[in-house]
Amino acid sequence: MKTSQKKFWETLAKRAARGWKFKFEWSSTVREKRTNHCPVTAVCAELAGKKYEPHRYDIAAADIGLDIDFAKMVAAVADYREADDYSYDGRNLNPEDFRRMRKKLLKTLGLEEK
Repeated sequence: MKTSQKKFWETLAKRAARGWKFKFEWSSTVREKRTNHCPVTAVCAELAGKKYEPHRYDIAAADIGLDIDFAKMVAAVADYREADDYSYDGRNLNPEDFRRMRKKLLKTLGLEEK
């Protein structure tokens, strides 16, 4: 199975619309309330019909054919408020891309930055 970024965002939005609530954990980390999944493992669990450890987005993404760089970026924006707080494989993330994706993630989930 190959999952596109579009399919990822659509599945996440549908999951949120069906009542799977997401929350801020600590001050900026986004997690699903019932499962404590990050958005990537939540979507992968739904599409693959399997359970994943909440932090194993890498295995989950591989199972559904989701691009690993995209999965890492989503996991990063779910965990950190700013790109400066996170190093991505030893590289800094583009702050503008980071903010844009975090904003999209929060909007998709119906959350607002605190």
